[in-house]
Amino acid sequence: MAPPEVVSTHAFPQVPDVVERPLLYRGPMVVAVLRDVDPKTQTRRGVTRLAGFGQITDLGLSDTPGYDWHFRDSAMRWHDITHARLLECCPYGQFKDWLWVRETHFAWGHWETRYSAAKGRNEWHFVDLTRGSGRDYLYAADDNMELALPSRSRGVVQYWKRPAFFMPRIASRILLEITGVRVERLQDISVNDSIAEGVTSQDDPQPGDDTWSPINAYQHLWKSINGAGSWAVNPWVWAVEFRRIRP
Repeated sequence: MAPPEVVSTHAFPQVPDVVERPLLYRGPMVVAVLRDVDPKTQTRRGVTRLAGFGQITDLGLSDTPGYDWHFRDSAMRWHDITHARLLECCPYGQFKDWLWVRETHFAWGHWETRYSAAKGRNEWHFVDLTRGSGRDYLYAADDNMELALPSRSRGVVQYWKRPAFFMPRIASRILLEITGVRVERLQDISVNDSIAEGVTSQDDPQPGDDTWSPINAYQHLWKSINGAGSWAVNPWVWAVEFRRIRP
């Protein structure tokens, strides 16, 4: 598949004072967000971190009068907090904040090694030339998987597969606006919320089973991402609702 040689047209709208945060998505979730019919409009992430407190453990309902929740921070200190304050600490943002999606992508460039004084050795470093060469970033979710060489090759300039974590802001094609944030138990998800998570009948873990439901399909999806026992634990999760701004 020959990569296109075109000037990129991706340009995000600029709005003063809007808070932006990155959000990692795997390929199937990217496809679900981009669907025209019944697109993904919610995401659930475990409550393991609070803005201003860092990593937390043991989130639960508080017995202290005037407070709704308690949790332990990374130093194992207990904190009491109101529900409103807990929502303000959501690491994914607040109402009207923006999320830019990071996904597996392909960038035009080459590999080189650079000496790391901190580690005392040479390390591979990717030199991204995509925008400078007038090309677009490409995306694995669009079936561009044949573009990358199987391993790093010094000095070879071409499209290279890059993990979602290393996607620069300029390469992101999907922009979301948060429309709501809440905290709930994972297993409290409703049928409508399961559909809003992007599941379809094609996500049936047991094709042809008459007991299929959107909730069962979402349970299968959650376990495929977080591990076999992750659903049974029934953790507290952030339920983040959003609408797609771009594309």
